[in-house]
Amino acid sequence: MKMNLETIITHYRNCLAASPDAILIGEIPKGAENIPPEVLQLIAPAHCAFLKLCNGGSFGDIILWSTEELPDNQYRVPAEQPSWYEIGQLLYEPLFLDKHTQLVIFPADSYEGIEEIDVDFDTFVSEYIFGSKYKEKIIGYDNADDDWSVFLNNSSIC
Repeated sequence: MKMNLETIITHYRNCLAASPDAILIGEIPKGAENIPPEVLQLIAPAHCAFLKLCNGGSFGDIILWSTEELPDNQYRVPAEQPSWYEIGQLLYEPLFLDKHTQLVIFPADSYEGIEEIDVDFDTFVSEYIFGSKYKEKIIGYDNADDDWSVFLNNSSIC
């Protein structure tokens, strides 16, 4: 059974709020109440739905921009990719979303051991942020846990 993002986000937000180390582990903010028109023009529908549930956040090595941060963080979009926009960063390198295909793109040129990411937005959130692919694909290259992967492991939803 595939859980919906709202269930997943709410579960981990509640677990994080209950942790005394929350500030060190990550940040799962409440959803955006009003998304400005200039942001709505920029973003894809799946990303918009996510921002209404969780306005950006910090998830270990993955940071997703909030609606307030998105407009100022578009300077790294490759000129030859007009349908891309930057949604956040992974290990300080840009994470993009293609508005046409709705795929999250991480061109992994900068990091040895991290594979390219090319999945739809909801899969990215459920598997790479809140799922097993965080440890396998994001930090898996050194076979160690970080605070976020330990948190996910100790707070597992299923």
